[in-house]
Amino acid sequence: METDVDLSLYFGEVIAEEYSAGLNYLQLDPASSLVKFRIVTELLCMRIASSKNILLESDALNERINELYDCQIIHVSFKDNLHRVRIEGNQGAHGIRSERYGNEDDQDYVDRIKTEYRKGLDARAISSRRRTIENLEDAYAIINGSPLNRSVKIVEIEDRLWEKDLVEALMSTCPKKKLRAGKIYESLAVNKRISDPFNMNYEFDADYNSIIKHAAVSYEASYKLGSGVGRNTSKKFNEMDFIKENSDSESLYLYWRIVNQSSFFGEEKTKECGWIIKHLALKEYVPAQCDYGKTLYDKGEYEQALSFYMSALFKSSDNVFVYLFDYYHQGFACKKDEEKALHYLSKGIELGCAASISQLGKLYHQGLYFEKDELKAEDLLIEAIQLGSVDAERYYLSNVIKPFKNEVKEILVSSMEMAIDNISALMMNSSSKGKTGSNKPCPCKSGKKYKKCCKDKVYLMKRRCAELAEEHFSS
Repeated sequence: METDVDLSLYFGEVIAEEYSAGLNYLQLDPASSLVKFRIVTELLCMRIASSKNILLESDALNERINELYDCQIIHVSFKDNLHRVRIEGNQGAHGIRSERYGNEDDQDYVDRIKTEYRKGLDARAISSRRRTIENLEDAYAIINGSPLNRSVKIVEIEDRLWEKDLVEALMSTCPKKKLRAGKIYESLAVNKRISDPFNMNYEFDADYNSIIKHAAVSYEASYKLGSGVGRNTSKKFNEMDFIKENSDSESLYLYWRIVNQSSFFGEEKTKECGWIIKHLALKEYVPAQCDYGKTLYDKGEYEQALSFYMSALFKSSDNVFVYLFDYYHQGFACKKDEEKALHYLSKGIELGCAASISQLGKLYHQGLYFEKDELKAEDLLIEAIQLGSVDAERYYLSNVIKPFKNEVKEILVSSMEMAIDNISALMMNSSSKGKTGSNKPCPCKSGKKYKKCCKDKVYLMKRRCAELAEEHFSS
């Protein structure tokens, strides 16, 4: 085996495909590469356990890695490498969203936070690739009883490789290629919005929306082609039931997600696709279980919501931890249980879940469960923003930046008013003793009465100061 790609092929088609996808995303969407390398890590753990005839008790990847170590199958550096790829994959799964909130100057600051994180993603994805190669080499040694004769060469990634994937997908009826194309289109749209976040002209939005629609069309083609509905020759079959039964869960979920999040599809289209999330949740597709459980919770159907949450929890879906925190913290579904709420939140933070980190930041900011610590709150919220949390972004803009700017605005207006009063007082004292009457000559020696001259100017200057401060600090 000469290269890392050859080595991935040794472990079978599934691992090779996931590893290859991770390489393809390196240039365009490093966050997706991190996710793919995490999937390779999960598949490797299953392959190692199978080779040693061990039945892993947990479905959670972190616990599976620890089980292999406890059974003395993997050494400590291998375990640490697996965990590192797992954690980075969890963080990559959250991606970076493209919403825009608040004042342009505020959002520009938040966007810089995101941009710095995106630059770091490139380095982390390359590092995760190297760790994955080391994991593949260690797994080879464990399964075969002896290591490779030499380390494999790392294949260089062809520039803009994703363009070839789009062309292939366009000319193909392969559902996997359509799925990959959809992910590429989504990545292109996110990159476009982040590169120019405040461009709201018609041409820009039309272009951006067209890319999102291409993603939706690709996902739709993927789940329909994957279902084989076009190959069914039976005259007595329901097309929708056939699609439900045979569609790929990932492409179906991604299609629902993009329609649900993009307002330009319209309310009618969103309702039309409403069956998807319930159907996938009942099929035990974990991301859908979380989303559908939250939908039920918001409707007040708490027992059903909890059942979906617990099912997702069993498979360690990241976002379920913050949903369970809300369940026991808010007190709508049951009596408030601080211990359970914080238990689930800490598990989510341990897994690098952006939503859980955001929630912890809010708790420190509000002084709930913990002593109020605004600096720690800000650090946590910024970390969550970098991991793609829209919730953290909204909260940071509304509850951290805006109040601070209001406080600065009040101090500025107060200082300016005090300066105006001092100047006015000095002017009066230098011209006359005591208070100037409204009908007396103005101390500024303009020849006008005071009420027709500087008396109103003082008021107008103060009002203008307030207006200027409001314009500068408005959000």
